[in-house]
Amino acid sequence: MKSLGIGHLYAYDLFEDYPYTNQKYKEVSSRMKRLDLYNEVTLKKRDIMKASRDFGSSSIDFMHVDISNSGKTILNILSVWDEKIKPGSTLIFEGGSPLRYFQK
Repeated sequence: MKSLGIGHLYAYDLFEDYPYTNQKYKEVSSRMKRLDLYNEVTLKKRDIMKASRDFGSSSIDFMHVDISNSGKTILNILSVWDEKIKPGSTLIFEGGSPLRYFQK
């Protein structure tokens, strides 16, 4: 996006508020600053369901979701995001490792 001069990425994560996190918000934010990506990427510490409010009536072309889920989670996400997803958009869902559900 940076080299093409078009597009914008909105990146949402719970970071250290999620027990299976790989990154902390400050580390990712610092890396973005070092790489001068703040014009191309908006980084927010936020839940995916609440993140949909940031888009109002805007629509999206691409969505990648890496989240713990049981199947119902995806249905909940789609019910909130449905009107914001353009027809023909790319959607990628991953997550839901059994280890996340059986660890104590």
